[in-house]
Amino acid sequence: MPVDILNYQLKDQESIAHVLRDCPIATKFWAESECPSHLRHSFDLDIAEWLKLNACTSSLIPGKGHQWATFFLFGIWNLWLYRNKRSFSRPFPFNIRKAIENQVAEFFYCVMEHATTTRSMWIAVGWIKPQPLRTKLNTDGSALGSPSLAGGGGLIRDCHGEWISGFARSIGFTTSFATKLWALGMGSCSA
Repeated sequence: MPVDILNYQLKDQESIAHVLRDCPIATKFWAESECPSHLRHSFDLDIAEWLKLNACTSSLIPGKGHQWATFFLFGIWNLWLYRNKRSFSRPFPFNIRKAIENQVAEFFYCVMEHATTTRSMWIAVGWIKPQPLRTKLNTDGSALGSPSLAGGGGLIRDCHGEWISGFARSIGFTTSFATKLWALGMGSCSA
């Protein structure tokens, strides 16, 4: 006899519908999730219809910039993870809705945004000499992610464009912005 996974009852009578939609944590999460108004009735449907309707509806969430279906799928996945982690006494993010919004934004940036084509533009860049008897400091820093391994450096040139001093260094684990500030600070000390 095949087992109906969606309605499978655990030994303590906890169903998939309970974990993903009906338990107090899930109910609170869905109430705060800004569900599109035309889908609010779906929370009264049976679990299979509820999953199908919400996972296949592409409505943009106002003010969020992402689709409801993407948020919904990350939501049910995280509610399932939460239930399993709670069973094994592992901590879980305090604000599950915010954690899921961050996952959806990361997913969109890493996966969906690269599916669109972008146009390249060439911009001419040049170095402009400083005024006579002055020096110029140029710095830059970057990180592989934010935060991630980072490094920065710079150089000082005179009014004729001649090299005076330079520096470069691995900074460790930080953000790109902090790395640029570090490089500027090191350049100021070298001047």
